[in-house]
Amino acid sequence: MKSALLELYHNSLADKVTSKDHRERINQLLRCLDRDCTELTKQLGEEAKGVLKNFRNCYDELLCIENDAAFVQGFCLGVKIITEALSD
Repeated sequence: MKSALLELYHNSLADKVTSKDHRERINQLLRCLDRDCTELTKQLGEEAKGVLKNFRNCYDELLCIENDAAFVQGFCLGVKIITEALSD
């Protein structure tokens, strides 16, 4: 198994790590999406509101799954680093 510390040092885990700027942009887009959906809901009929609500529920669940996966990935990386540090 390759050393997690060496992979971090050589930046080969960069695609797996979300930067602070990336997170801020995601939050900005989520606020925009929420604002636009609220505005759209005001303009829709009852049936279309139900469809939009189902869409939002599915999208929210997708975001939760992605966040959970990111947490697990980060936790596993942290455990690898701690294990390597303690074993040397």
